[in-house]
Amino acid sequence: LFNFLSYYFFGLNKYGVSRSNIFELNEWGERLAWRGHYPSAETIGEFFAIIIFLYIYLLISRKIIFSYIDLVLVVITTTGLLASNNRAALLSIILCVSILLARDKVNIKYVKYILITIFITAASFLIGVNNLQYSFAFLADSVLNDAIYYSITDSYSSSLNYLINEKNSVSLIYGFFSIFSIFGFYVNRSELWGIFFSRYSPELQEVLFGSGLYNFGQLYGEISINPTYSFLLPHSSLLSFFLYVGVVNLLILIYLFITKILYKFKYSNNIFIYLSIFAMLNLLKSDSALYLSAFVNYFFFFYSTYKLKKSYIWKYMKDKLNWKY
Repeated sequence: LFNFLSYYFFGLNKYGVSRSNIFELNEWGERLAWRGHYPSAETIGEFFAIIIFLYIYLLISRKIIFSYIDLVLVVITTTGLLASNNRAALLSIILCVSILLARDKVNIKYVKYILITIFITAASFLIGVNNLQYSFAFLADSVLNDAIYYSITDSYSSSLNYLINEKNSVSLIYGFFSIFSIFGFYVNRSELWGIFFSRYSPELQEVLFGSGLYNFGQLYGEISINPTYSFLLPHSSLLSFFLYVGVVNLLILIYLFITKILYKFKYSNNIFIYLSIFAMLNLLKSDSALYLSAFVNYFFFFYSTYKLKKSYIWKYMKDKLNWKY
């Protein structure tokens, strides 16, 4: 009854999770992701991760004073993050905090090397040591192999045929796709992204300019594939926007992010720059941009970083680097 009432009055996309054990395992011994009342476990994990990073940032920048009651709240938030099983969000926190400490403690000897060691160790633990033992050839073809596995013989999508031809010709494009495939394997997205390419059968115009915002009809309506046991969504906002707006507009968005946002990272220590980096890292492997609350939240991060005033940047350079006007 409570599940139904919360779904109805709060306007949720899905019913809330009904199981009482938030760390429950499936039949293969894998931990199930917990999402509470939110429709996406990945996005609620990112929400908890952002809270933790904001707290750490305010402590490091001495904007707030530590209180013992904070420990209780941090434990609750950390429990929510761990229950969501969003390892990418946890790794993003470690990366952003490492960068923040390296910039603030730059005069401490060996601090950068220590932080790099901590990050590599944490990444190896979260990814899994066993997953680091696979050959480069296997990792580079993991997404393509999954796409072929789920495709019906003699009914390959145009994108899959294109990737097979690029692989046979040992092209530079497939080299970039191999990097994409390796990343997908380590973030547990090879199967989902393989299913995406087994379904995606666009024409040239759709590759360049997309098929329209929030339009999945072309992806799911043309190519039949073998039965799957996973979600239909590609679980990557990057792939979703590639589907929506095409490669031309996607490259423009990436260019604006690199030139207008990351450029300011060199001269500023503003919180929104770190939050924008955190959002971009997680949007590579989550569908958070499909949910209005997360989309508005991340857009606010990007916009605030993009509109960061030059006066703040110059003040940071003067205070941090002892520059004079």
